[in-house]
Amino acid sequence: GGSTRGSINGAAAELVKVPTGWSMTANGGEFSQSWLKGLKLFSWKADITSLGATVSEAKLSQTAGGTVVLRGGVTFGDSTAVTGDADLVSVRLQDFVVDSLAPYLQATVTGPVKFSGGMNGTSGVGISGELNVEQGRVTNLPVLRALQLLTGEDSYGVLNVRSGKVEFTSGGGELASGLKVEVPKMTLNCEPIARLEITGAFQRGTVLDLTAAAGSAMTEALTGSLRIAVQSSAVERMKPAVAQRFFSEVKDGWHWLVIPVEGKKEAVSKAISEEMIKLHQESPDK
Repeated sequence: GGSTRGSINGAAAELVKVPTGWSMTANGGEFSQSWLKGLKLFSWKADITSLGATVSEAKLSQTAGGTVVLRGGVTFGDSTAVTGDADLVSVRLQDFVVDSLAPYLQATVTGPVKFSGGMNGTSGVGISGELNVEQGRVTNLPVLRALQLLTGEDSYGVLNVRSGKVEFTSGGGELASGLKVEVPKMTLNCEPIARLEITGAFQRGTVLDLTAAAGSAMTEALTGSLRIAVQSSAVERMKPAVAQRFFSEVKDGWHWLVIPVEGKKEAVSKAISEEMIKLHQESPDK
């Protein structure tokens, strides 16, 4: 689909004829592929024949400081196929999560990813990887402000991410010009204050809409969950009614709160935070 196709714009390229075809080098310009937008192209080297192209190495960088090194190949034909891999270093974590969670996460990820697929079909080029989360912060989530009130602890205002992992896949969705990103599991270690787990799927594309001027309209679908764990000492500072209703799941000494993530109508965790605060205000201390 259109959202999964890559592009290079504004690069200075040079083509040199060689016995097997052409040798191409490029630098400057901007590269985009799927959710990785606005990457600056440092260097690009490829060999092109009548059968396909092989990229021996492409070095790219993000404005925020992350770098990507790509290697791969393109096979020409009725169904143009792409395969390859990339090494990501300190790329923004926000690029790998559902849109409604991105504003609350400030961290970077490092690790290898693989990509493959066809450039002519609806599924597009798929990308998958398991990345290590580097240090960062979780901030401004409504549930963190609620935890400050429930426990009397200011340390919940900003959670420092010390480590973590994120698994993801992305590719074309079922919708036209679609993009689908799935995060089977993301773990963020914010010890000793908290632990976070995020799962989710985000899909964007166009659907037929006869009421729209263009005959179609962009649609977005979002599902997932955010799980936050706090230690027993924090739960003991909450009013019993709040602790029993919202933090009843206990595993390895951590008490878990499960927050559904769906749609973009309001800030993530806003509704459940208001319920927690309301119950806190209405409940006795003991």
